[in-house]
Amino acid sequence: MPPLEGDSTTPNTPGVKGTNSVAGNGIFGDSTQSDAVVGFAHAAGKAGVLGLSPDGNAVAGISDRGSGVFGQGGQFAGSFVGNVIVTGQLTVLGISFMSLVQQVSGFQQQLSTLHQLVNNIQQQLSNLQQKEAADVQGIATSLLTLAARITALGG
Repeated sequence: MPPLEGDSTTPNTPGVKGTNSVAGNGIFGDSTQSDAVVGFAHAAGKAGVLGLSPDGNAVAGISDRGSGVFGQGGQFAGSFVGNVIVTGQLTVLGISFMSLVQQVSGFQQQLSTLHQLVNNIQQQLSNLQQKEAADVQGIATSLLTLAARITALGG
């Protein structure tokens, strides 16, 4: 039997409760060979460990050599409702998020270059259309002049 055990058969009443009214932890777990604190929830949709805090971090994970927080699930390893802040590198499916950002930036530069090429081609087309219109006008004028000369010669 463990040194401290609690059992409650009353709804919403914890089996064990720890309180520190001044500046320490309410409950502290320490283990040299296994997990320090373990929670197991049998009810669907309930958490094995739940953290609630009106002003600070509800759950915090800090590690010198491992992951600060580890998640593994049957459907998702993590689920977030609300905004997410990442201050370090984000890796997605083995690909660095920054690498994806750089690829998108490269695509944006290529797209900008393509826009410039399209604009240049459109300008060239417009110039050719104007030249064609001027050439057609010049040919029409030349034909009229030729017809007038042929008529003047009696033809």
